[in-house]
Amino acid sequence: MVSFPNKIIFDKTITNLSRAHGFTLISLDFLLTHTTDIDRAREVLMDVIGQDDLQLYYNSRSVVNKLRYSYGYSEEDIHPRIDVIIEPKGIMLRAKVFTHVDNILDIQTKISEDFCKKIQTEEKVELQKG
Repeated sequence: MVSFPNKIIFDKTITNLSRAHGFTLISLDFLLTHTTDIDRAREVLMDVIGQDDLQLYYNSRSVVNKLRYSYGYSEEDIHPRIDVIIEPKGIMLRAKVFTHVDNILDIQTKISEDFCKKIQTEEKVELQKG
């Protein structure tokens, strides 16, 4: 049981992760230069975020099925996805990954490190400086 002041209900959005069996959708943003090859950047990032997808999908299939029926998650929601947002300061790649709350920090760190390492060898993919 968790208790919190009533004021929190009006000031913030409350998400009850226990009802979702501890799973949640997280997003990570990567700001790239305007000269970046978007297709290649998406391909590299999808290689990184897709690595753990099948493990989650098969190891937690019963939980995933419950989430699909209870919360209306589609098959696309369960699998990683990348959105591209063009901004004045650069091209934002937003990776969305469905993961267990116990693994959020580990997954964020792993994806960030792996993506940064992989794009260092790419000529047409560059993170925005500053």
